[in-house]
Amino acid sequence: MKIKEGFVLKKIAVNTIAVPVGKESLSFKAMIKINDTGAFLWELLEKGADCESLVSAVTDEYGITEEAASADVNDFIQNLRNADILTDA
Repeated sequence: MKIKEGFVLKKIAVNTIAVPVGKESLSFKAMIKINDTGAFLWELLEKGADCESLVSAVTDEYGITEEAASADVNDFIQNLRNADILTDA
């Protein structure tokens, strides 16, 4: 999985926002607020991480159970898919 080209994270004051750039800004007319865990996952997805490595990274970084990490990762992935920001390439 990977974040589609044309989307970047921007830090605005204390908020992290996913914003479209370039041609994506013509069709995607929104910004998505992302928490610190989401930003952590976003950076891994930019490198093409798969679900298994995302869950492992979250358990290591935040010290939560694999079950909780898996639920959080799946929710985040689904939100990105719903917004059409994620690609399987």
